Amino acid sequence: MWESELLKCGEKHENLAFSMTVVLRWWKPTPGVCKLNTDGSMNPINGRFGGDGVIRKSDGNWLYGFFANFGFGTVLKVEAEALYVGLTIASELHLTSLEIETDSSILVLLVKDSAKLVVSEQLRQTIINCQNILKSFQHYIFEHVYREQNIMVDKLAAKDCEQEGLHKFGCPPDFVTDALENDLCGKTTPRQMGKVKNGRKKT
Repeated sequence: MWESELLKCGEKHENLAFSMTVVLRWWKPTPGVCKLNTDGSMNPINGRFGGDGVIRKSDGNWLYGFFANFGFGTVLKVEAEALYVGLTIASELHLTSLEIETDSSILVLLVKDSAKLVVSEQLRQTIINCQNILKSFQHYIFEHVYREQNIMVDKLAAKDCEQEGLHKFGCPPDFVTDALENDLCGKTTPRQMGKVKNGRKKT
């Protein structure tokens, strides 16, 4: 089973019985802890993939960020590579506790227990590298969030496929300041959620 097939595992084909709107936002990390948000994206024009990440302090302010052009591949592979870069930077900053969020539920599953799913060797190695870095933290939490809670890195994604290589930011670049301010103010974004006839949520 390859990465593209893994993406199908969360699909549900039942007819919706009803839906509801929930309000989502980015949440500040626990006091004294930093938070890393990562994401991967593809430029539909040139087909190139990029990855992004932002580390923020417990008060929600910017600590470090990056975007990188990873060339060609798959979304899942790029999500994993972005996570690896973000964890590497967090380790280089000597952070001991870290909350980590991504909107890829499959990536969370792979990192927590990669033995349960069969993936390409290259992706598996990236996952192993992430797991090894995670062991260096005294405490960490790795969770899936919805895209509406990951808007900051979506802003970085607008640039990741345009420039070659890895770009790091000790201060927030101008094109993400609005998103940063919105997160600091607790701005919410609505998301339409569905529920299938058997009672399971459709995400």
